[in-house]
Amino acid sequence: AAAGVEAAGVGSNGGAIMRLTIEGEADSPPEQKPRGVLSSASEGYASALGLSVVKGRWLTDHEPTPVLVINETLARQAFPGAEPIGKRLRLPFVDASTSFAQVVGVVGDLRYSKLGAATEPELFIDYTHARMSGTTLTIRTSTDPMSVAPALRTLLSGIDRTQPLFDVKPLD
Repeated sequence: AAAGVEAAGVGSNGGAIMRLTIEGEADSPPEQKPRGVLSSASEGYASALGLSVVKGRWLTDHEPTPVLVINETLARQAFPGAEPIGKRLRLPFVDASTSFAQVVGVVGDLRYSKLGAATEPELFIDYTHARMSGTTLTIRTSTDPMSVAPALRTLLSGIDRTQPLFDVKPLD
């Protein structure tokens, strides 16, 4: 709701590396399983970061069950020649979990760090079902991002005074 903000979302920004266990596939040793950088994300995160959905859909803030969106690099590595939409992956961070999350979308690869390196395989889980600590507010502005920071501090303080806004910086 702050002036100049075009899109906003929260995410954990690659909070963990996840080894993929795909439902229905033969179990393999951990080192042979595909891996991806796992982030939690809100509905507005894709727009704020500039991610484009190339297949399926993005996450919502009201998912009834855990869902995942993967990037094109992970789709190629984990599901070569197969349709990733509808596949189910075992949820991380749950002891001997039989809980799975369904892949509902694929986003284009986006380099937003390590610009000279190959794109990392990535997964995004809806933040309401994530068990990750730490989130980052990502916003897209129509003005100088630093000029929006005071309004954001006021808005966030009105929601929860114990959550400080810090390390404010433009993505570039």
